Amino acid sequence: MIAIGAGFTFSVALKSNGTVVAWGQTLAGLNGVTGIKAISVNQFDVLLVRNDNSLAQYALLGGNPTPPNTTGLPVKQVAAGVTVHIGLTNDGYTFAWDADGAPVSLPPSMQSGIKWVDASWSHLLAVGNDGALRVLWLANNTLMTPPSSLTSGVDKALLRRDGVIDLWVVATK
Repeated sequence: MIAIGAGFTFSVALKSNGTVVAWGQTLAGLNGVTGIKAISVNQFDVLLVRNDNSLAQYALLGGNPTPPNTTGLPVKQVAAGVTVHIGLTNDGYTFAWDADGAPVSLPPSMQSGIKWVDASWSHLLAVGNDGALRVLWLANNTLMTPPSSLTSGVDKALLRRDGVIDLWVVATK
């Protein structure tokens, strides 16, 4: 397994051969999908990056979510937030979209020069090539200033919700 994720009532894994394995209250058509290079899971959704760089999205609550058309972009990572998802290309550019598939504008400091992204219920995180952590609070679309200890030397950052607050988990070099 090269990636795993847990949703509200389901779990998903990505095997090294690019096959998706899903269990629990599985999402119709997800188990056994092949040709996948990356996954991201939130409470209700699973995002897949196909080998051709296009995206697929599966929703626990039904509906037919449509991720942006990324065919031809060198997509390396996606992060499934609850209301907003974010993607990252190999060359450090980001793109974001909402639950209905509409584009979401990101502040200039989160649009390029990025090496890692993550998303949660209320925030988007981006780690710049400079090691600086950028945090976008979705409630009012404003950048937050992270603690001074997280303004440089950051390699990866994750967001998780414990039911009450978002938790920042940061790995430094």
